[in-house]
Amino acid sequence: RLEEPLYAMFVSAASCISGPDVDDNHDLASRIHLGMNQLSTDNSALLLLMPSETCSLSISTLGDPYQLPNMERKDSMLFHYYVAEMCPQCIVRNGYNKSYRQVILPLVNKSNILLRAILAFTANRVKLQDNRFRTIALRHQGAVLHGLQQSLNNKNRTSFSRLEILSTILMLCFFEIYNPGQTPKDPHGLPIRPWMTHARGVRMLLDLGPLDSHDSHYEKAVVSFLSQYFASRSVLAFTSLSPLEDQIEIFDHAQYWLGMIDRPPEEINPFAGCSNELLKSILVITSRMRQVAQSRSQSLPGLQQTWANMMANHLFAMDQLPPAERRDGDASAKLPSQHACSTPATLLEKTSEAFRLATVVLLGNLYPQLDITAHEQTELCLDRLGEILGSGVAVPQHGALGASSYIWPYFVAGCHLQSPDQKVSLAQRIRQLFSRNLSADTASGQILCVLEEVWSLPVGHRAAACSDGDSFLWESTKLNRHRVLEWV
Repeated sequence: RLEEPLYAMFVSAASCISGPDVDDNHDLASRIHLGMNQLSTDNSALLLLMPSETCSLSISTLGDPYQLPNMERKDSMLFHYYVAEMCPQCIVRNGYNKSYRQVILPLVNKSNILLRAILAFTANRVKLQDNRFRTIALRHQGAVLHGLQQSLNNKNRTSFSRLEILSTILMLCFFEIYNPGQTPKDPHGLPIRPWMTHARGVRMLLDLGPLDSHDSHYEKAVVSFLSQYFASRSVLAFTSLSPLEDQIEIFDHAQYWLGMIDRPPEEINPFAGCSNELLKSILVITSRMRQVAQSRSQSLPGLQQTWANMMANHLFAMDQLPPAERRDGDASAKLPSQHACSTPATLLEKTSEAFRLATVVLLGNLYPQLDITAHEQTELCLDRLGEILGSGVAVPQHGALGASSYIWPYFVAGCHLQSPDQKVSLAQRIRQLFSRNLSADTASGQILCVLEEVWSLPVGHRAAACSDGDSFLWESTKLNRHRVLEWV
């Protein structure tokens, strides 16, 4: 039996479910059965079917031949779509030569709550092409949350294993990826980040102690993958905080989850678009900037510049490698490292290089105002970012993973334009990129809105903003509206 604080989190999460055709939570719980041998929903709950005649799920390959028993046709189609199109091959843990799909899919045979979570996640993704799947997604999500709630609350019922719960939370995190424009609010009107609720719950689970050796390999693999997700969300959130009251907890999450990732530091985080080592550098730079902005006793300019120079050299020498994948029984060999001098060709290479350049631009805030070299370095990075944009950066598929995180570098660049020429050329390219990506399921609209406000500020506003304790120019434009910029 798990601790009561964790149970309370699931109660809170379940109470946040909303949407059309979703009945009272307690009534829903009484209709849904989460037994180990069957997956059933009574007929009154089937408000939407998955008719292949009117909606075709495009599956390029049948994938692994997983045919689970007692699945309705609509759920079977969703599950096969997940296996074929949404379940990656990436290696999730050092020294453990199994891919993500080789860890997750076998668990589905033993856990119906994990299966329901997968169906919820998949339906929530498919709803972007057919909104009728929204109800299916919400019903499966409701079943999962209430199943966890009942298991944690019922003393006479066998609890789900920790491995089941961790894997299920992973799917609930994926579910939230496709709801970034639907940030709930607390009673005071401040934004709530669902990923932080999940992160707190996982940390409580891990604090319960080590798992039996039978499940330890699977658990460590799931935790490593979850850690990459939470690290990406927390580090990028730390760069654009609102409200600032969250900064201590988010910084703590960022440090914790970066330390829990069991992958090479130079490997590109699948949720961020840059290496985990670069994510760590972004966190360090942002933290230092906040300390300088919020402290009356700033460090000596000479020491500050020395540190910034060392960090810039580290950033330019940093390798960033594509995630290793397992195919045909073997893990793929390491690809050539991508230094800053390389010419990026693929979208992944362009994005990781854009992250590097944007981080150097961010670092420029720590240089003394009169440093000519730092100014030239920032100009060069902005020009390179403009070239990457001009080379044809593709907009991710509607609702694709990374639909907003991959534009973080261009958000940073847009907040640091220094000359009239840049405001004309680079700002126009950024505006076009964001405008093509505007949709109800991404955060691009809010991000572009903040940028437009930044571009409308008068010259010299940066100094005034920073003198008020803001670490970044964009904070002064969005804090009054309590905006949450989600990078997913």
